[in-house]
Amino acid sequence: MPSILAHSGRGSESWQDLRPQGAGSCPQSSRPVPLRRVTVRRYNRSMTHHLVKLAVGCDSIDDLADWQASRLRQMQADGEKPELFHRTFQMPKRREGLLSGGSMYWVIKGIIQARQKLLDLRTGQKPDGTPCTLLILDKTLVMVRPVPRRPFQGWRYLSPDDVPADLTSGKGDEIAEMPQKLRRELAELGLL
Repeated sequence: MPSILAHSGRGSESWQDLRPQGAGSCPQSSRPVPLRRVTVRRYNRSMTHHLVKLAVGCDSIDDLADWQASRLRQMQADGEKPELFHRTFQMPKRREGLLSGGSMYWVIKGIIQARQKLLDLRTGQKPDGTPCTLLILDKTLVMVRPVPRRPFQGWRYLSPDDVPADLTSGKGDEIAEMPQKLRRELAELGLL
């Protein structure tokens, strides 16, 4: 029977053996059982967190930007405060980390291609009156290094290890100077 170790988060001496203890717990008790390490990630409130979301119906970053701009114009024409938001059913639990520099990363056609800074998380209502959470977004879309991402439903937390770097326009960044379609195709092939 394999052993299970758990880390209590207090340092290298804090590994615990979680094997069942007592009579009959290990039929071959004369043989030593090797211990395995189990890594447990803990939520760090002081760390910046990010979300990733599919941009359903968008074919490109320009398409997403046009859709958001038309939404802002419509809000202004209706006499509402023009601000970008995304409605979601669940309130993210990592609020502090998301609002301390976190962003919403947009997956367009199976590739993370852009991000927007998260400004606030609020409760709101859908047009039919049901409660929801509003993820308030900055108006600036920042292009990021294209990274393939499998489809999923809703939003997900984006691991700090998986956050793609921003593309900076200017000399020295050949990827940022490429046409958007070429970047997407190269990312699909795994060449970026």
